[in-house]
Amino acid sequence: MAGKWQFWIDRGGTFTDCVGLSPCGRLVVAKVLSERTETNAKTYSDATKGIQRLLKLAPSDPLPSHLIGTVKIGTTIGTNALLERQGAKCIYITTKGFKDSLRIRHQTRPDIFALNILKPSPLHYDVIEVEERVLATGSVLIPLSSAALVSLKCQLKSIKVLNPHVDSCAVVFLHSYLYPDHEIQVGRVCQDVGFRYVYLSHSTESIPKFVPRAETTVVDAYLTPLLDHYVTKLASEIAVDPSNVCPKPPLDSIFQPDTKESHEGHLLLMKSDGGLTEPEYFRGRDSLLSGPAGGVVGAWRLCQSYGFNHVISFDMGGTSTDVSHLSNGVAHRVECEIGGISLCRPTCDVESIASGGGSIVKFDGVKLMVGPESAGATPGVSFMNH
Repeated sequence: MAGKWQFWIDRGGTFTDCVGLSPCGRLVVAKVLSERTETNAKTYSDATKGIQRLLKLAPSDPLPSHLIGTVKIGTTIGTNALLERQGAKCIYITTKGFKDSLRIRHQTRPDIFALNILKPSPLHYDVIEVEERVLATGSVLIPLSSAALVSLKCQLKSIKVLNPHVDSCAVVFLHSYLYPDHEIQVGRVCQDVGFRYVYLSHSTESIPKFVPRAETTVVDAYLTPLLDHYVTKLASEIAVDPSNVCPKPPLDSIFQPDTKESHEGHLLLMKSDGGLTEPEYFRGRDSLLSGPAGGVVGAWRLCQSYGFNHVISFDMGGTSTDVSHLSNGVAHRVECEIGGISLCRPTCDVESIASGGGSIVKFDGVKLMVGPESAGATPGVSFMNH
C-alpha cells in the first residue's frame, strides 16, 4: 500500500465520519451529512464526499483510484432501516400452516405482567404458503409436488404484476436444515419469475430453531437490497473492479452457505461481529451492528491502551444509541434481538435502541414517544413530513 491513502469511514444515519491516512503517515478527518437533499439528490454520496474532502478535491472531481489503497466502512444503514421499518418489500414463503409463525413468534414475555402485549410488526410485505412438510428426522412427510410449484409461480407472478418493485424473497421451510431440497426448488422458481434477491433459510442459518432461522432469513431479504444499492454505487465511485462489487452471489452459490471472509481488498465492510468482508458477501444479516461494532472495537482498543479492562461504551448517534459492556475483551453472542427481531448470527454484544440525538418526539394522544423515526440530516424536511 506504499504511496496510497487508507480510509476508515463510519456511515451513521445522520452524519458520516471519515478518517484518512496519507502516504506520508498524516491523519486527517472529515464529517459530512449522511442523507441527500433536494439540491444534491443526483450527485451526493456520503462516503465519496468525505473522501473528496480529505483529498481536498472539488465535488465534481472523480476519486483518484490509483491513490486509494483500501476503504473500510462501517455502516448503520441496515440497523436504522430495521429500527425504522424502512427496508425493502419482501415475500415470506413458508410451509403450509405456518404463515403466522413470525406474528406468533415465541412465548417470551419481556414484561411478564403486561396486560396489553405489543408484538413487533413483521418485516415481510406478504406471505405465501407452500404445501410441503419435512419431519424433524429429515424424512419427507409431504413431497413438494409440481402442482404446488405451479401454484407458487402463479402467485409470485401476480405479486410482480401488482407490485413491480417487490424484488426480494425469503424461503423458510420446516426442518429445511435437514432436507434443503424443497427450499432449493422454490428458490429457483422465485428466480425464474424474476425476483432478484432470493434467500433460503438452510443456507442463511442452518439451525433447528424455526423462528430465529426464519427471521434471520427475512432480515436478509428485507435489508440486502438497500445495502446492494449503497455498496454498488460506492464501489463504482471509487472504481472497484465491477466483478467484485455486487453483493449478490451467483445462482449456484446462493444455495450454499457463504463463509468467505477477507481482510485485503480495495473496499471492505465491517460486519456485526467486528470482522471485515468483501462487498459481494455483505448481506443484511451481517449489517445490523456494522457501525456499532466498529465503535465497540475502537472503544476497547482505546481503553486497553490506558490499562482499563472493564469498560462500558456508550455511543449515541443521530438515529440510535448503542451500549456495550466490555470485560477483558469484546464480548460476542450467537443469538440476539434487534428491533424486536431475533437473529442467529455472531455479533458483538451491543444493546441498540431507536433513540438518538435526532429522534423525533411525537404525542400519540396519551403519552410522548421518542423515535424510532429520526430527523436525520435534514431535520426541517423530516419535521414537516411528521
